[in-house]
Amino acid sequence: ISVNGKNNSDAPKPFSRNFYLLFNRFLFAMSRKHWRKDIQVAMLFPTKNENCRFVFSKIDEALNLISQFDPRRYLQVRRDARKIWVSATPPDYGQWLDELQMCILDRKFVCSTDASPSQIAATIVHEATHARLCRAKIKYTHDIRVRVEQICFRSEIAFAKRLPHGEQAIQDAEARLQIPENYWTNAKIQQRNLDALAELGKNNFVARFLYH
Repeated sequence: ISVNGKNNSDAPKPFSRNFYLLFNRFLFAMSRKHWRKDIQVAMLFPTKNENCRFVFSKIDEALNLISQFDPRRYLQVRRDARKIWVSATPPDYGQWLDELQMCILDRKFVCSTDASPSQIAATIVHEATHARLCRAKIKYTHDIRVRVEQICFRSEIAFAKRLPHGEQAIQDAEARLQIPENYWTNAKIQQRNLDALAELGKNNFVARFLYH
């Protein structure tokens, strides 16, 4: 999933967008950090039931899978997605925030015992594909959004087919290829972002201020 409001006719107001980016930059700065070569991994406000070391270990394992089974793609991740932030992106597994050059992974997804390193790796590949497309000046506008998402899901599938245990990641991506087109409207994406803010404990007034 990518969030890049530029060139969208019904995108958030510029001030609200700038405030939203500043808000996320601030929360990232407040997060616990883990450095892995050229990639900075962070986790926002871990609870007593969430172990940062465990989460960072899972992400390391996911990145190792990309590096081992698709070295070319790993170089692209290192180049285009140098920040990986475990925060909130419900109900999606991840989100690419282009203005901050940041891959956001949903904390409930990453912290779940059901989420395998292969699935996390495939999600990182998905978001890194968004990063590559943005780098190529392909905007995440309403008219091509479905096609962009399909490209990213197919990148997940192509990558997962290289893995020795990538079956579940393939099934997840194939299922998400069937998501109805209205899931990708600006209004639906903005609502999911409001849900993410609510997940972080923000009240409705602050969340709505960011988008209206």
